[in-house]
Amino acid sequence: MIDLIQANWTLATKNFDAKCDKVGLFLDKNPTCFKTVLFASHLFRATSMYGMMECLPFSLPVTAGLMIFSSVLYRASIERFCSFRFTLPSLAGGVALWGAKNAAILILSKAAFSSIGAFFSAGLGIACLAGYLVFICKVSDSDVEKYMSRFNKKICCH
Repeated sequence: MIDLIQANWTLATKNFDAKCDKVGLFLDKNPTCFKTVLFASHLFRATSMYGMMECLPFSLPVTAGLMIFSSVLYRASIERFCSFRFTLPSLAGGVALWGAKNAAILILSKAAFSSIGAFFSAGLGIACLAGYLVFICKVSDSDVEKYMSRFNKKICCH
């Protein structure tokens, strides 16, 4: 029984890997699509990090400490073997989304216009999100360009 399950798992893994290789080849030939997929992956991970931050029952400083510690530990242990590094940018994105949520609440409730401090607080939250989006655009572009440059180099032997 275990052998049958293992054989089916191995076959399914080979089929899945073959499909992923086809998608990978497509992305290798279409760097704009590759950058878009990488950008979307950054957004997905940032949203996931934001969700974890919202779900933890601790205060903001404790939650931030846990997230920073676990993100740095993951980066040092697992992500050092990965071509693309998402952990720390997703942590920054989670914080930016948290700030933008508070800014959106202030703006929609019109409380942002009640004082200069509230207005600047809302502006800071929106600026953090905008800065994060610009940052992941730049990171996605440079990561794909760096990845593609390894394949575009021609090796000449004399």
